[in-house]
Amino acid sequence: MCEPAEVYVARVMEKSHATRNSVDATIGALEWAMRNNVDIICMAIGFATEVPELKSVLKKAFAANILVFAAASNHNNMSGVMYPARWNECVFSVFSTNAGAKNSRKINPTGSGKYENFAILGEDIRVSTGETRKGTSYSTAIACGLAARLLDFAKQNPVAGGTYGNLCNDLKEKAGMAKVLCGISEKDEEYHCIAPWKLLPENLRWQSDDPSEEEIQQARVSVMNRIAH
Repeated sequence: MCEPAEVYVARVMEKSHATRNSVDATIGALEWAMRNNVDIICMAIGFATEVPELKSVLKKAFAANILVFAAASNHNNMSGVMYPARWNECVFSVFSTNAGAKNSRKINPTGSGKYENFAILGEDIRVSTGETRKGTSYSTAIACGLAARLLDFAKQNPVAGGTYGNLCNDLKEKAGMAKVLCGISEKDEEYHCIAPWKLLPENLRWQSDDPSEEEIQQARVSVMNRIAH
């Protein structure tokens, strides 16, 4: 979703279930990511219980304005929200939607009532083998790609007549990014289902023809205004 991004990958689980080695590997991977000055961390994993050592590292990431997105579930809706996704004071808890930005009822566990339960496409994801997959782990990767796109766009030169301040730094803060994601979400039960097309002006959202230069500029203004207010 964001071709200019530099992607750092760490494998933290050798099997389908977490072990103490998985916890240690996850902590090491987070510390490694922070040493590499990443902007976003994608955690397509979760643990059944809170891990104090992991929480300590995530606090450091939060303090450094690194956006952390974590999958809400490892086992569809058969369990509650996993950790660290349920610690959504500092972490974005990511749930799944279908292609129409509607809550994936067969996948999502019950969300939190205190913070936003962001959800994005997690059904019928076509992978490199040509097969399709589903789950909040895929949603988490897509959410990270969207956040990276927004950060990249915010670094562009301001559109004509706009005053946007230090927009990119604002979006690196969890509260700033959450505000933007709320603005392009549609509520379905307790979930904020992200509809990225809402960044565009309505007349361009479903256009199949190549846009004109005027329409491209109109879209740039719309996106910038959406993420700046």
